[in-house]
Amino acid sequence: MLKGIKLVKKARFFRLDFKWYKGFIMITLLIVEDEELTRRSLVNSIRCKDMGIDTILQASDGLEAIEIFETNTPNILITDVRMPGMDGIELARYVHSKYPDCIVAFLSGFADKEYLKAAISLGAVSYVEKPIDIDEIQSIIRDALKKLEQIREIKRIKQLHNGCNLDLFSIDTRKVCMSLLTGKIDSLILSELENLWLRNEAFENKYLCLIIKMNNFVLLQEDQYESTKQEFYNYINNTGKKYFAGGFVASILAEDRIIFFIKINNEFDDIAKEFALKVIEEYNKKIRLSFAFGNPVSDMEDLKRSYEEAKTALKITFFEREAGINLYKNINSNNYKFDKKEYYKFEKLIYDGKKDDALFFIDFLTSKVSKCHLTDIGYVKNIYYKLYTIIIDIFSGMLIKYENLEHEKDFWNSTKNMLNVFELASHVKALIEEMFEQQNISKGIDKLVLNIKAYIETNYSNHELSVKLIADHLRYDYFYICTVFKKETGNTIGKYITDCRIKGAMEILADKKVRLNDVAKEVGYSDQKYFAKVYKQLTGYTPSQYRKDHYI
Repeated sequence: MLKGIKLVKKARFFRLDFKWYKGFIMITLLIVEDEELTRRSLVNSIRCKDMGIDTILQASDGLEAIEIFETNTPNILITDVRMPGMDGIELARYVHSKYPDCIVAFLSGFADKEYLKAAISLGAVSYVEKPIDIDEIQSIIRDALKKLEQIREIKRIKQLHNGCNLDLFSIDTRKVCMSLLTGKIDSLILSELENLWLRNEAFENKYLCLIIKMNNFVLLQEDQYESTKQEFYNYINNTGKKYFAGGFVASILAEDRIIFFIKINNEFDDIAKEFALKVIEEYNKKIRLSFAFGNPVSDMEDLKRSYEEAKTALKITFFEREAGINLYKNINSNNYKFDKKEYYKFEKLIYDGKKDDALFFIDFLTSKVSKCHLTDIGYVKNIYYKLYTIIIDIFSGMLIKYENLEHEKDFWNSTKNMLNVFELASHVKALIEEMFEQQNISKGIDKLVLNIKAYIETNYSNHELSVKLIADHLRYDYFYICTVFKKETGNTIGKYITDCRIKGAMEILADKKVRLNDVAKEVGYSDQKYFAKVYKQLTGYTPSQYRKDHYI
């Protein structure tokens, strides 16, 4: 194994950490090869120190390589073309689209023209046939390093023409950010930044962290997500450099936020507010934004503390009706504690049908919670979750029909896109309104069904009795009363008319003086034979058999 290299096994790939640096740019090389012997031979043969390679990573296939890119972002990729699963061409296409500055070279045991065409179209620096010549590989790496330098120089010139601070772009800003976030700042980077800031005499020796959170990115269409995020990141970077000039340190794009480290001057508060308002004006129609500032620190190595404070300040967003500019120094340190007895009070309000009082209960609770910025957000969500389920459980017990009951009971899914406690409260209040409305509808339906039954029980002896007659009498639509009656009772109106008539016939048959023909007429049948047929279907007896077996 090469001197100065430590082999560390991590997950499904091996990482080799190097202890030397070339300037301030950390160069990472990724080798992807499904043949382990070939892969290890390459790793062990490359003269990393001489060539300026800081880290070598290795993967056995394309999918494993993608995992590495998501956490390490290699600068140079050397990949076999033919591999199981995702091949080298597919991997290169992915890298080309996601990490366009990464330099790619291909290895292959086959002189395949189609692969060669694909390699050329993807801007590969070389296409090497196996068996591999290590001198050729090292030549490829040198070419890749030159191309990387050219890319950085082009970017540097572009930034110069845009009037941005050129010196900062001689530093790997992502590495700077990660160092500041962890509090482990490399002495070389620290020295470079200190020299840079000394040249900016307009700024105090104070620094802070700013986090801009993009709150509703999850609502974007999948095909818009990455492009909108990158577009916004570029806009923030350019705007930040204009407003903070030499005081701008570095920025990093995380999943849903951008992290700034800034050196500040006496006018910082005004500039920061102007900057935030400019960004909100430009982007708030697309993205709901929150700005969180940590407290200033006098030592750059303490920026980690300012970062942690900015993260805490972001929590204020959850307790405010509108996302805005949040300062750590403005945090209310109160921590809300909910009295469990309040659940019983709320439950009684719902049981007693006091809708307005229940809505006021939610508003009053939200007003108190919003003033307690250090309350755990999960704790707050749990309070509203329990109130939510109380409502559903009570109305379910009242047999209120609510089609989305099971789906809506999954509170966490239905509220995942809610940004603050006020939206949680609105969600619960909307359920209160809906459930009470459903209850009123249910009461109206119950009354309608009772009226239908009462009319039938009073008029079943009328042989002209029909659903249309009932609908006209009650002044309801024919199809509506059919649907409601069937849904609420499980039977049709016609079936209920027949049941009432047969039940009435049973009572009349007890009077032996009434002739069988007259029994049919008494319960609304003009055809005695049809009456006998229906009677037998429902009771198992003809009318005469029933009278004989039960009343003689």
